[in-house]
Amino acid sequence: MSTTVPLLECKRISVRFGGVVAVDEVSLEVHPGEVLGLVGPNGSGKTTLLNAVSGLVRARGEVLVDGKRVALGRPGAIVRHGVFRTYQTPQVDRELTCLENVLVASPDRAHRGASSAFMLRPRMWAHDRVRWREAAAALNRVGLVAKANVPAAGLSYGEQRHLEIARALHAKPELLLMDEPAAGLNSTCRPRA
Repeated sequence: MSTTVPLLECKRISVRFGGVVAVDEVSLEVHPGEVLGLVGPNGSGKTTLLNAVSGLVRARGEVLVDGKRVALGRPGAIVRHGVFRTYQTPQVDRELTCLENVLVASPDRAHRGASSAFMLRPRMWAHDRVRWREAAAALNRVGLVAKANVPAAGLSYGEQRHLEIARALHAKPELLLMDEPAAGLNSTCRPRA
């Protein structure tokens, strides 16, 4: 076992839906630079565990990121600790273009708001050009840069999965939780390394 503080530590996570135990006291650690996979049959609780860690379902137990406790049952709480996730079914805004979908996840909110737009306009534009270049680089990494201005509704299922991964990468998370990242993809739909 590593002596470093785990990037993510889950202690005795349990989820119940009425009388059904979906996750039963699962504990795990993820250390910096480590890749961890959850394996099990359909219905074994893999997605429910990710939902619990992400705050999407009520759970018991404890989640720590870099040694700091994260409130369970609060969607978005873990994001403030640098943890981002993808879903089994792509969660993209079908009305936005691919580039806009990625830009939504921009981690840097500097020069946002009315005062910056009015008083710091050149600085805001320069900052936005950097954000747009980084978003385009994330699209390029998953093979979608040629479709940057195409609405997400015009993408295939596999491309929507790639778009969600590009958005997650653009968020620059400390840890990325991916729920069945290869589902619906084939060997011709692989993101670039």
